[in-house]
Amino acid sequence: MGLSSLILGIIALLISLSIFKDISLILAVVGLVLGIVSLIKKKNKVMSIIGIALAIISLGSLFLGEGTTTTSSNETKNYKIGEVVTIKNNSDEYTLKVTNVKETKDRNEYADEDPKQVFLIDYTYECTKTKEGLYVSNMNFKIVDEKGEAGYSYPIDTKSPQSITAGTTCKAQMAFGVNNKSKSVKLQFYDNMFNGNPTAIYEIEL
Repeated sequence: MGLSSLILGIIALLISLSIFKDISLILAVVGLVLGIVSLIKKKNKVMSIIGIALAIISLGSLFLGEGTTTTSSNETKNYKIGEVVTIKNNSDEYTLKVTNVKETKDRNEYADEDPKQVFLIDYTYECTKTKEGLYVSNMNFKIVDEKGEAGYSYPIDTKSPQSITAGTTCKAQMAFGVNNKSKSVKLQFYDNMFNGNPTAIYEIEL
């Protein structure tokens, strides 16, 4: 267990510096648990301690390293379709613009969910500065329907986002489903998906 904790800690730390931070979170937690169990059983103490330390460093990098946006206020701001959100954190500077939201009748017969509505959302992000490459996907967004129930990503054909470098723009598309028929929805954007507070909220009338 000590060796496994050490290996997972190293991998988690390396991945925490990339764009695949959700994978790093899982590996860090597993490595931390294995390290603690190994330490309790007094097996491979040195490896266990190092593995625990690396897992903690990885978690710290995930939750603290990204920082918050450097806009004029720490409060979440509301935006309309077409308005530009400017984001600056410790590693990236970029702009985000949601350009279109429309309901679609397309459905995936193999999907587990049976949404009342599915929305296609077009968005554009433009990178000014980045250390590891900028990637904005549906994981950075949440949708909330008229009754306040969170929706979910829905698997139909969309234009996938790409990891981009400074001076590059990416136009992408995502699909979300909701369980309640709604005339208005809120689209929440999270610069740091591990932060509980959204960076921006789009209030959308349908």
